[in-house]
Amino acid sequence: MREGKLIAISDVHLDTWQREYPAGYEAKHRAFREFLDWVREGGQGEHLVIVGDLLDIPQQEGSSLLPLLEELGDALGELLRAGITVHYLPGNHDAGLHGIEVQTQSPPLHIGSRAVIPSGGSSIVFEHGHLMDAWLSEFVRRKLARPPVEARAAIAYFLRDGARARPDAPDADAVLDTVSAALQWRALRTGFTPEEQRWGIRVMSQHLDDDFADVADRAELPPHQDEIMAGLARLGLAVGDLQTRDDLPEAALALFAPLGWRYYSALPWRRAARSRLAELRRQHGVGVVGLVIGHTHATDQYSWDCGEGRMQYANCGSWVGPRGDFVSVEGGQIASHARLWTDPLP
Repeated sequence: MREGKLIAISDVHLDTWQREYPAGYEAKHRAFREFLDWVREGGQGEHLVIVGDLLDIPQQEGSSLLPLLEELGDALGELLRAGITVHYLPGNHDAGLHGIEVQTQSPPLHIGSRAVIPSGGSSIVFEHGHLMDAWLSEFVRRKLARPPVEARAAIAYFLRDGARARPDAPDADAVLDTVSAALQWRALRTGFTPEEQRWGIRVMSQHLDDDFADVADRAELPPHQDEIMAGLARLGLAVGDLQTRDDLPEAALALFAPLGWRYYSALPWRRAARSRLAELRRQHGVGVVGLVIGHTHATDQYSWDCGEGRMQYANCGSWVGPRGDFVSVEGGQIASHARLWTDPLP
């Protein structure tokens, strides 16, 4: 595998564009093809890493994905024939592709839950990020009828003292199989049941009393904190009630959305990435100095010093709505590019 410049994208959700953005679909679709052309011709990339959720969960209207898959296959084939190594790391929304036998021309498309790629004398790990997601893991556990994990243990990646011994989380295949079985072949509903919201609140509130100052820039705080605390005050509840009570009143379910926005914001996932990178260094060696994920749609870049050098983390952002974000890696240095799909490419 050649070492060179890496381009990474995530959370494209390409098959939702025509339904959700009909007026801009054709132009955005062309822009995405132009992005892939740029990776091949002008971006000087030697690797393209699709860090999950290229597609969404098909198909709400029962329409066929085959034309879209054929077009994507052609575009990725052009990259492969140009000598660019393409890695496809399925995310939780790629469940519709799980189990489909993918055939490509030589050289092959690299498909797996993780890619460890050399760059600048060190290595960068790419993962979708959903296997760090305590809320998603609990959703999958319950769909699999497995015993729930104690919430504080499930969310260990996000805690200030870092990842500790924790029960095994569902692996990538279990997540894809479960999401596919639960959602793909029946009409998708919007939202979660009240029961699912209650245990989602329990998981996502485990770090509600944490300011994440250890990973914050300046006096940055997680978003929606004031909104959530004001809601608690109106309901006469404390943070501990969200973290422990099974009998939350129905009115408390209104906190599910702002808790989710806070949970999937940048600071908690910086903390989780630090813990995850330390774990990956134990698995793959101290030459691993960076982690790139997607999953949260929150474009971010962060670095920190540990006893063995400078560590790096970035989130690829998304191509949802007006976004057209990506990450590049060159010479071992990670750069996050927050952009609109209408912006000119570098």
